[in-house]
Amino acid sequence: RVTFMLRRIECVRVSLTGREPIEIGWASRDLLLDEIAHLASSRAIRDCFEAVGASAPVQLTDEHKGEIVTAIDEWVKRLAGDIPEPIQQLRDALADDIGAYV
Repeated sequence: RVTFMLRRIECVRVSLTGREPIEIGWASRDLLLDEIAHLASSRAIRDCFEAVGASAPVQLTDEHKGEIVTAIDEWVKRLAGDIPEPIQQLRDALADDIGAYV
């Protein structure tokens, strides 16, 4: 039971349409939020992540999902693909969720 509680505290889940949420660690979440800070909608996206804490999945609009996918794609280009695996998995899940790779 303690292991379950630690997992919930250390991870954040992002809701996906018609599928189980994807889970990323808090460190990956923080990296992502830092990376998207330049986006015009970053405050709204950050609010979505901060509103749920560790209890419920983050609910993002398709627009926000697309913006995150694009930001991660730019991040990949800038760092020659050297991004954390959970971020890449999140990107792929969000892109799949909105129906097309952006």
